[in-house]
Amino acid sequence: MKQLRYIGGTGVIASVIFLLPFVTFAACTASGGDTGCVGNPLKYNSVMEFVQNALRLFVLLALPVLAFFIVLAGFNFILARGNPGKLAAAKWNFLFVIVGTCLVLGAWLLASLIGATITQITG
Repeated sequence: MKQLRYIGGTGVIASVIFLLPFVTFAACTASGGDTGCVGNPLKYNSVMEFVQNALRLFVLLALPVLAFFIVLAGFNFILARGNPGKLAAAKWNFLFVIVGTCLVLGAWLLASLIGATITQITG
């Protein structure tokens, strides 16, 4: 029993020593000029703003890729040369490119609408 109490006390002391830096950094403010502070590295004030900017970056990176695949689907139509099997494959390819484009732009539009609504509600 004495050994169990010793292990328990040591565990509490180790937990306090381990968690103390986290509590200290959480209480620190970045505007105070303290050198031990951890500031916001992302420079976004809210999660909504971060998600909007992340989706904007995703759309900016995805649009050239989508444009390339639309052109590739067009080349598949040209290279099919009337072959029914290749035409069917080109149609499916084009359909999937259009569905992917709609998903990317729809996600961006939905996130923008939700963000604007939340901003309007909260002020």
